[in-house]
Amino acid sequence: MKTKQIKNIFIKQLNEIPISIIDKSQGVDQLVKIIKTKNNTYVFKSPKNDFQMIFNEEFAIKKCTIRKIPSPKVLVKSKKYIIESLIEGKELSKLKLSKSNKLKIYFQIGKLMRKIHSIKTKGYGNFTYKGRGKFSSLKQYKKYLENNIKKNIDSISKKNLFSKFELEKINNYSKNINLINCLNPVLNHADIAEDHIFIQNDKISGIIDFADLESDDPMMDFTRLYVKIYGTELFQALKKGYGKINLKKIQFFTFYFMTWKLAHNKKINRYTERIIKCMKHLINKKRLR
Repeated sequence: MKTKQIKNIFIKQLNEIPISIIDKSQGVDQLVKIIKTKNNTYVFKSPKNDFQMIFNEEFAIKKCTIRKIPSPKVLVKSKKYIIESLIEGKELSKLKLSKSNKLKIYFQIGKLMRKIHSIKTKGYGNFTYKGRGKFSSLKQYKKYLENNIKKNIDSISKKNLFSKFELEKINNYSKNINLINCLNPVLNHADIAEDHIFIQNDKISGIIDFADLESDDPMMDFTRLYVKIYGTELFQALKKGYGKINLKKIQFFTFYFMTWKLAHNKKINRYTERIIKCMKHLINKKRLR
């Protein structure tokens, strides 16, 4: 979407004239702009292909508002774009906090995740316009995951990221598919990471980006954080804030996420290296440091 089109949308929908448009698009899925006017600052999002993202954002934010989970407000929505309020503060990933403050933040994250997971849903997997998961039964969903894991491992085996012995262990670990046994799926943010958690005055001011919404086992939502902080005091603080967890399930969902990430990632970077290290931790039963 061109700058002129965005300006016209703001004039028509909000009676505001943009004076600054800053591109914040980090992924390939959607256009994200920070729009400043004389009186306010907004977030403008326009998916490039999958307009399901707009439905997901609005659906999740409505549910979060009811449960007082800090998140943006939807101000304008159409079939091709959504305008949200700006969450004040900075991304957790960009802050240098003291150890004690960061432990408090992760405790708060756990409590907010618990609130998100109190929202019951139907079906399994990626959300559809019906406000439920794509797969109507757990059996269908497990088969889908199983097939994806096989494809991902086949792709990984061609990239020389692991030894032959490690690939054998990866294949063996994939047989834990029966850990996927949730009969009561709940709302999953599906992309909870430090980049999507905003902090102001040492407190969480908001969780953003619900575009990848899923109906699933709540343990699925731990995957990205697990890769980053498992084996640390931060993970213990997250668990304490959340309450009872199933570590084996978290590990298997993380395993699935890592096979997908490694299969589709074209370049090796610091995050990929972290994923490889985490994968080796899982298959070798070693403590991650």
